[in-house]
Parts: sequence; structure tokens; C-alpha cells
Amino acid sequence: MRQLPDPPAGRTGWPWTVEEDPALPKTDQGSGWPRITVVTPSFNQADFIEETLRSVLLQGYPNLDYIVIDGGSTDGSVEVIEKYSPWLSYWCSEGDRGQSHAINMGFERSDGDLLGWINSDDIFYPGALQAVAEGLSDADLFLGGMVKVRMEGDGHVEEKRSTPFKGQPIHHIRILKRGPRHDFHFYQPSLFWKRWVWEKAGPLDERYHYVMDVEWCNRALAQRASVSLSDRPLARFLLHDDSKSVALEERFSAEWFR
Repeated sequence: MRQLPDPPAGRTGWPWTVEEDPALPKTDQGSGWPRITVVTPSFNQADFIEETLRSVLLQGYPNLDYIVIDGGSTDGSVEVIEKYSPWLSYWCSEGDRGQSHAINMGFERSDGDLLGWINSDDIFYPGALQAVAEGLSDADLFLGGMVKVRMEGDGHVEEKRSTPFKGQPIHHIRILKRGPRHDFHFYQPSLFWKRWVWEKAGPLDERYHYVMDVEWCNRALAQRASVSLSDRPLARFLLHDDSKSVALEERFSAEWFR
């Protein structure tokens, strides 16, 4: 924290004035921590992206590959990213074909053993990346819990604390017949996977802009990837007036139907 830029005035708590204790040098099994790639796609999210950046960098995780792909923002986002650029593996700000393309660009640059992405208005909770490394020690996909909060004035109000159904079937498409659809609870910020899954399932389908995460996850499950579930909340999902989940619900429905 002493190395990072000072937080904006009035910001306290995680990840502004609190940091996670560094992970131990080796895992419980005695080996070094696997390299984790985190990709953050962003476009005109200057009000939120600094909190996201700090929530990743202050994890205390010793083997981090952090990549930020900005879509050519004009709202001050680039200036924020530049402040944190010494701690990023790679970043750019240029036009792209949308969020799915930006995420794919990031993973093309990655060198991690474990992969995941977090959007520029969400954050990880302390210890999230260490939990991911431990959860993927004997599985191919890891899915943790998530807390959904809504902006109200200058603060946040918790709307829902969600956890996957531990021990229940995770496949929900009929062709992967292992249970009804409601048995699959999907929380993208808390999803990570091993590199072979990405290489086998392929990148995100850039035809999708709203449900690309679930569409990809179904392809990953179809590769017979094993799944580890945890009820521990790893991430905070933020609802605000400009978030896609709030402003573009009809487009989500159209892509679900497709």
C-alpha cells in the first residue's frame, strides 16, 4: 500500500486504506503459488476503476499477472490506469469491438496458470486470489460466492449475498443433463479456471455482449472440466445506473433467448 498512489480524499477501508496480508511463500502442499491472470476490461469507468485496480493489487498474492484493456476511454479512466501502470503486466487504451473482444485481447497477452476477469465496476474481497489458488488445486473450474450491492447516494446497500449450491449439479443445459436449470448459480466475478480449459473451450464468443460469460462457461463444462464450489464471497458486484445489468436488461433477455 505504501508503494501505490494515495487514495482519493475521504476513501477509507478496503481497498483504500486496508490491504490483505501477503500470501505465504508456499501453498499448504509445499509448492509455489500458481500464477494467476486477472483481466479487467473497461470503457469510461473513471468513477469506479481505481477501486477495482486496488482490490486486485492489494490482494497480497505473490504471483499475479494483471492486465487492463481499456476501450479508448475519454472520461479520465486512462489517467487513473496510468497511475497504477507500474504494477500492471500490460495495459492499453484503444478502440475494440466490445467487452468480449477486450477480454479476449487480455487473455491473449496472459501467461497465468489460472485465469479470470473482473469488470471495472466490481471488486475482489481480501484473500480472494489465495482462495482461488487453493480452490483450483484439485479442480479445473472454481466458483465462489458474490455480494450484490446497489449504489445509493455516496454509499452502497447490500441487495443479495449469493452462493453456488454446494454439492449440487452445476450443469443446466439439457444436453449436459445433470439437473434442472435453477441448480446452476453463476457469478462471473467469482469464476476462475485453469488455462487448459480456456485453450480447449476457446475464447469468448464476440457475438455476445451480455451473456458471453454464461455461454463460455457452458462450453467449458462441456469439456468435462471438474468444478470446485465455495460459499465464500470472493467479489462484490456493483449495480448502478450505468451498469449493463441495470440499463440493458432487455438486451440480456434477447441474448439469453438466442
